[in-house]
Amino acid sequence: MAFGHEKLDVYRLSIVYVAWVYEKANSLKGVHRPARDQWLRASQSIPLNIAEGNGKQHRQIEGDISRLHVARHWNVRQYRMSW
Repeated sequence: MAFGHEKLDVYRLSIVYVAWVYEKANSLKGVHRPARDQWLRASQSIPLNIAEGNGKQHRQIEGDISRLHVARHWNVRQYRMSW
């Protein structure tokens, strides 16, 4: 079963970018090692942030639906109490 973010083109491209960074980062050694490590961490954070943001959007929609249900239920109760 695929998660929602795995269907996004931008997520797939970010995975390709991470693979490309790993290939290029192998050539950085010695003095450039801290920059290499930061580059690797930064590249990994891109797909992680996309996945996290997509999950938050999904939870927000679910929360909106829940609040709508509660508001509708409350309005029905108020309407019945006014009889």
